[in-house]
Amino acid sequence: QTLQQRNIEYEIAQCDRSIQIILNGSEDDLALKIETVIEGCKDMCQRRITQEGAFQHFEEPWSPQHIKRKRLSEAVLSMQDACQELDCICYKNNWILPAYCVCPYDGRFQAKVTVKGVEFECSGAGELRPSLHEARESAAAQVLAKLRSLANQVQKS
Repeated sequence: QTLQQRNIEYEIAQCDRSIQIILNGSEDDLALKIETVIEGCKDMCQRRITQEGAFQHFEEPWSPQHIKRKRLSEAVLSMQDACQELDCICYKNNWILPAYCVCPYDGRFQAKVTVKGVEFECSGAGELRPSLHEARESAAAQVLAKLRSLANQVQKS
């Protein structure tokens, strides 16, 4: 449900960005811009179908002869991004999953995220980023840092 909600938020923010671009342009190229928005929506739907197919691929058993070992320069050294890590922390502690709000600003995006636990609420805003995913990552990283700082303060008390 959370992934579906984030995908919807992503699409809404992309549409808001497209609408702002249309409103800032002249009426002469309005038809071209509308066609571009429609094509963008079609592309997003295509990507979603492709992603769903990719996730199904991970559920299939891995064959040893198809595994390619990576060099250190190619290695994935972190298995989770900040959003995934924040989700896991909330899940393991039975907190409400993070709530993200993403807003477009001058062709870029800023995200705010809130986490609610037992007797606390922690919020943070990320930096302006070129993509929705990067904006959410920035906000999640801010909240992770705040949560760790709060946990250290509580342990010292």
